[in-house]
Amino acid sequence: MKQSDLVREVSRKVGVSQVVTKEVVSALLDTIGEELRNGEPVRLTGLGVLRPAKMAARVYVYRYVDDDTGEKMEERVPKPERQTVRFRVSKVFRESMNQ
Repeated sequence: MKQSDLVREVSRKVGVSQVVTKEVVSALLDTIGEELRNGEPVRLTGLGVLRPAKMAARVYVYRYVDDDTGEKMEERVPKPERQTVRFRVSKVFRESMNQ
């Protein structure tokens, strides 16, 4: 489901225009993003919890064979620490998916 599909469905269920619903959905997503950027978890009762998380710095090793010489090559590419989001599904939602 894309955001436009979500807007259409919510608009239909609530009975308000898609323009208003799109503004509400956009504001909701902006607010969630702001909270996560500020390091705060976002709890959506009945759905789950979004938590900001850090991925440690790491080095990716790419191995390949040089086409010209046939020599085995190895290239190390450092990836810096970065922010990401972890999602944990609520027990209620997980159980409802398995019924």
